[in-house]
Amino acid sequence: ISNFDLEKARASVSKCNDPAIVDKLSDAELYDLWAKQVTGNDKRHFYDHDFDDLEDFVGPAENMGAEAGRRALEMAELDPLELDEVIVATFTPGMDISHAACSVAGILGARNATGFTLNTACHGFMTGLIKGHQGIKCGDYKNVLVIASEELTKKVNFKDPSTVSLFSDGAGAVVLQASNNGILDHYSRLEPSSHIQLENRQGEEDYISMPGGPRVLRKAIESMVGASKKVLEDLGLSINDVNLAIPHQGNGRIVTGYEKGMELPGDRVVNVMKYIGNPSGASVPISLDMVVRASRGEQYSISNFEDTEDDRKLMEHLKQYKIEKGDNVLLAAVAGGYTYGAALTKWAF
Repeated sequence: ISNFDLEKARASVSKCNDPAIVDKLSDAELYDLWAKQVTGNDKRHFYDHDFDDLEDFVGPAENMGAEAGRRALEMAELDPLELDEVIVATFTPGMDISHAACSVAGILGARNATGFTLNTACHGFMTGLIKGHQGIKCGDYKNVLVIASEELTKKVNFKDPSTVSLFSDGAGAVVLQASNNGILDHYSRLEPSSHIQLENRQGEEDYISMPGGPRVLRKAIESMVGASKKVLEDLGLSINDVNLAIPHQGNGRIVTGYEKGMELPGDRVVNVMKYIGNPSGASVPISLDMVVRASRGEQYSISNFEDTEDDRKLMEHLKQYKIEKGDNVLLAAVAGGYTYGAALTKWAF
């Protein structure tokens, strides 16, 4: 990476590692160690023509989203024809028109549903979740599919070390249904800022940039913690009433900062950043899916192969988190803009 300051990075990683060993690292090894230390992730996922050969291929975000939606419907034992609404959060669609929700509904065969596409970046899933919940609460819908799907690696500048080591591709989804459980309360706000933006640089591709530096990290932690505590306060609940919290996996320091700010033990705050990178709005539903399936004893694979060493490490890591029927699960996210929010859900099954 041409803009990577090797000496500054060497000084940074030497604070947490043996300087004698750090001095012997090659440039590539130094960057790898620096990236892991700064972001907290060991792995990022790149879309690699997974669906390109399908007859219904629209674009990576749309087809990844449809696959996530299909798996969520399967877990909910719901036919796509029973869906009333499809909400897709993305800012990396393969096509602008038809919009992503229309394309995903078409791929899934959700012919009886309405829907829309939204863009609140890393807060996209939370926005969709709140809007879907409101539609059900008003009595307009019974079954809503909420999807977040991003091909972020096409929006990073590979000359920019602050973004290239962080962002990942992926999709996650949930099914919302009318019930006595579900979302108990939510809180969401926006605060205009230019600390994170998608910008066009001298006629090149649009790239994500983060000129805010450390301010982005502080704001991410403060806003998610503040929104989470606001939801609990409005419900007359305390931190002790939270069985599990799933914050946006922005980077490892954001997740641990949220954990400290909420004063929750590590086994009640999901941190899978090192396994998935930062897939923007998809990070919360992906993390939720991991914990739900692990709690059910299902094997969770993050690779294209079964029973890899990475999969075994992930399954061992997921054992510390549990979701059971009736648990209070707190979800929180923050995005460039800024937009941020939280929702407390009572797990229904």
